[in-house]
Amino acid sequence: MNHTHPLLLTRAGVARLQERLRRKLAEYDDIRAQRQVAFELSGDGWHDNPEFNRAQQMEANCNHEIKRLTEQLDQAQTIEVLDGQRPVDQVTVGSLVTFIRWGARGPGQEETWEIGGHGDSDPARRCVAYDAPLGAALFGLQVGEYAEGVRLGDGLVDLEVVALHASEPLQLIRA
Repeated sequence: MNHTHPLLLTRAGVARLQERLRRKLAEYDDIRAQRQVAFELSGDGWHDNPEFNRAQQMEANCNHEIKRLTEQLDQAQTIEVLDGQRPVDQVTVGSLVTFIRWGARGPGQEETWEIGGHGDSDPARRCVAYDAPLGAALFGLQVGEYAEGVRLGDGLVDLEVVALHASEPLQLIRA
């Protein structure tokens, strides 16, 4: 993975990625142990021992995933999100952005979403990752700016940023 920019993660996103890496390392250890048993039972020839060959392939796949997760953590930039001090100059990780989704039938209702870090999307909480389609379309915009021709689901919409909030509006405060 060769990013030209760091992966933006919240503290929760870093913790999730670290946990995925921890689980993958444990899985890797289990696969290596299975491969060793298969080797000891009947050698390392693919024609003599298909279980050994399968374990080798699983080990390689797991190793690839460990490398990917490690690279993501190495390239990550942790973003601290503090309510009351959220970014209000432009949409970025941590922003609470109110926008209007314009479609073929005209303007929709105002929507307010939090822009999260990589992997932070949670539609039930109205949080979208900055690198998900909606977050990416809004990322970098300022109040009064538009993102035009954004493909969301099976349709094209325009998005108009109408407000950026330093803290959560009353109706969004989460339990």
